[in-house]
Amino acid sequence: IKQLLTQLVPGLKVWLVVDDMRGKAGTSATNTANFEFVIDCAETMICILAGQFRDDGSSISSYFLSGGCLKEIRRAVQTGTPIIFVHETTPMHHGVPLETHVRDCPADLKPMFEAAIKGGELIPWHRARAFQDTTLRLILAAMLRIEASRGQSKLRSSAERGHTFRLDRLYVPTERTRQARDHHSSCRWHAVSTS
Repeated sequence: IKQLLTQLVPGLKVWLVVDDMRGKAGTSATNTANFEFVIDCAETMICILAGQFRDDGSSISSYFLSGGCLKEIRRAVQTGTPIIFVHETTPMHHGVPLETHVRDCPADLKPMFEAAIKGGELIPWHRARAFQDTTLRLILAAMLRIEASRGQSKLRSSAERGHTFRLDRLYVPTERTRQARDHHSSCRWHAVSTS
């Protein structure tokens, strides 16, 4: 997702734990202070919900059972960093049923998580190219909605020049429409949190 988003939006900075930690993520060498610093600086946090199936066929949420992921999401909640939930749907890539994530979500995060689901804010990640483009557009639209609600300067200056900001005109170049992207993104950091 990081690579695809940065290809679509030149100048977008995405921090990914497994790519960008100085220590080895999940080991004693991890500099956990970096987790908080990145979340404090992030404009948005994208939580990629993945899990795993056990030998008996039952599933668990790797995301909500990960100490590092929980630390990141709790920090985001504490600092008011907007969270975008992306649900991996492909079992080969650690996709488990959404019910598994709901079940394994800690009690302190469950109301926020269930509200995102109920509000239609959870974005399914599909790997088939046509669906993947739609997923990317939904992620970008959520990021832009967050920026618009905060009145980010690039969006404000664009509106002052008479440009209208319409999320319904956001396109991914490889979508079947083959229409150009019509968006105004700023060069901001967005954190991606995975299990």
